[in-house]
Amino acid sequence: MQSVVSIFLLILITLCCLSDSGKLRAQNGGASRTPEIRYDHDFGVSQVKRMLNDRIFMDAYPSAGVGMRRITEKDAIYIWLVEQFAFQSDGLIFWNSDPPLAITMADNSLASESGVGYIRIRDIYTSGKTRGNYISFEELWYYAVYEAISEHMSKSWNELYDKARHKEITRDEFVLSAARLEFEISEKTKDFYFMVWIPWAKNVGFKSDRQIWRIDAPQTFDKWIADYSVKAGFPEVPYSHNYDVLTGAVPNAKYDRGLAPTPSPASNGTANGQ
Repeated sequence: MQSVVSIFLLILITLCCLSDSGKLRAQNGGASRTPEIRYDHDFGVSQVKRMLNDRIFMDAYPSAGVGMRRITEKDAIYIWLVEQFAFQSDGLIFWNSDPPLAITMADNSLASESGVGYIRIRDIYTSGKTRGNYISFEELWYYAVYEAISEHMSKSWNELYDKARHKEITRDEFVLSAARLEFEISEKTKDFYFMVWIPWAKNVGFKSDRQIWRIDAPQTFDKWIADYSVKAGFPEVPYSHNYDVLTGAVPNAKYDRGLAPTPSPASNGTANGQ
């Protein structure tokens, strides 16, 4: 019964993410329209299998009284991740095995810009005291969930980028709006933790570490951003630069939403867990 409830809840989370990504369809004052949502379960399965094959530490976990266990297609967290790739409200989302840009732990490319997007997750720390160490099972899943949720909010990201391109907002407004989107993603990631991850963990005997999911991070935006900014220089990095690129102030440069560090559990928000 618990597993049935967990699966129902994870489907609700997926639909909420898709709903958010479709709210901003109106362009230049036009009427909003219902987004075209396609579903390809086989595609979702193929991408998750590739991810688990490329990031082998995502595929096995310690279970109390049992030892190491492998992720199976019946696990609620597996089903949830398959759904993220299977639901195609903005385009195809692929798993990309290449490492993320710069020193970020994970990033994504927005499907709604080109019809094809991707998620990338680093498997080894690249700096600090943990440099060269593999990232743990639970932390890898945290990054996968965070980036999947962000990908399904690509319409919100693109509306913000369009406003910057047309210089409808200032740099400060752009930076603050981007931070608010990151905060929304963080809150939805917490929802996943309580509604999907914890029920799954209890069911399979996995001892979860709530710090990885930043559950104790401030629950209001103002406190959250103040705590994050002190430690990571976020959101000015990277969004001030992105604004300059989008408005043409920095010619022939590339912006990438992925330059924004996924909040790191090991550091309360630095880019590489240090």
